[in-house]
Amino acid sequence: LHYCFIIKEPVWQEENIMGKLRKINSRTDEKWFEIVGESCPICGSQGWGLINEGQNKAICMRKRNEGDRVMNGWLYFLDESANLSVKEAVEYVGEKIQTNNVLHKVYSLVKDTIGITDADKQHLKTVRGLTEEQIALRGYFSTDIDSLKKQVVGKSTVWEKLFEKNGLPKDAWKGVPGFYLDTKHECPVFETKPGIAIPCRNQFGQIIRLQLRVDESYIKVWAEANKSQYRVTVTKSGSQWSYKVTDIKEMETVAEGQTDKKEVQLDNLGVSFKIKTSPKYLFVSSVKNPKGTAATSELHYAFSDDILAKACFDENGFGKVNLFNLVSTKNVLLTEGLLKSDIIISKMNEGSLSKLKTQVVVAIAGVNVWSKARYNLVKSNVKTLFSAFDQDFVENDAVLYNMRDMIADFKKHSIPTFAITWEIGKGLDDCLLSDVPDSDRGYNLYQY
Repeated sequence: LHYCFIIKEPVWQEENIMGKLRKINSRTDEKWFEIVGESCPICGSQGWGLINEGQNKAICMRKRNEGDRVMNGWLYFLDESANLSVKEAVEYVGEKIQTNNVLHKVYSLVKDTIGITDADKQHLKTVRGLTEEQIALRGYFSTDIDSLKKQVVGKSTVWEKLFEKNGLPKDAWKGVPGFYLDTKHECPVFETKPGIAIPCRNQFGQIIRLQLRVDESYIKVWAEANKSQYRVTVTKSGSQWSYKVTDIKEMETVAEGQTDKKEVQLDNLGVSFKIKTSPKYLFVSSVKNPKGTAATSELHYAFSDDILAKACFDENGFGKVNLFNLVSTKNVLLTEGLLKSDIIISKMNEGSLSKLKTQVVVAIAGVNVWSKARYNLVKSNVKTLFSAFDQDFVENDAVLYNMRDMIADFKKHSIPTFAITWEIGKGLDDCLLSDVPDSDRGYNLYQY
């Protein structure tokens, strides 16, 4: 491996990171910790950063160096002056995750019990272009505050009796991300942030994880300034950000305005700041709660409606049909984001993209984890791969480099790989949902 970038002046401090590290299963001899709620010491962005127990190495998923990839990122040495300590970091272990058949049965009961609100259904129909039938077929449900009320019966919850009624042990909730033990009432509860739950399905159509589209009112927004003299407050204002800069020494507002950029430079004050937001999409987890379970990202297979409708399961939740075997062409489109892939597969066969003759879109949680997709798709004898990542790769080096690495790797496995580009919208789903005629969307196909 090649290592570079010695960090002389770390951008984070010990007091800011204590208790913010989560141990991960790194499959190496070293302990590695995910940086939770703090900035990566290499790129300064939220998430996608790791630090080792020895305090002298970091892995960044965004900023590329000339070394080989390590755990879907690039390895950097940290200078001794970083003086970080992870000895007291919280090592969330959680319950061992359940088997796919149990996960599918439990999550199916959850979606049927909780259901979807009219507001969320309307959003999926009017904004996301899905039909009522597609919403039901794909199994979206709402995790609003009222969903908790549907679980409570007296001083217990519905789950244990419901599990037993459906042939599951009463403690089947153990090992299912999202469930934990309510220690006050000594009963299981399913809880996550308010939003729309999106089932993550495998090749059999089993629901093996849940990804959440967080309600916008629960997305945190903040700003980090380059000078400690100033405090910046930020709020969302339509498609822009409204900001106010306060001089904390003089206790007065020195600048305010609106911007559509996430990095702002105010030359008259010599201050710059970055606007940051908490994740809009996250995999449902309950690892921080008693008897909770950690969530890992998994591939999502978004099959066309006719293929997904053929999914069937036995009484134990095992899939009877490998849906991927029903796909006729074995042409796969790869993108980032579960809901996005569902929308793409529901719309792409209505226009020019129907020429690709694909019946499945595979979604990964982030462009940096394409290696998991490659392993599974090569094993599944995929014939042709089409990548459809957001068009921000033009200005986002992390996306661009990962796309290049992914395409080169698929070529090594003799899988013809094409990149799709378009001119309307950031994501392919945005393009497909636009009012622009199909002939004017500027689709292009590039083979590498």
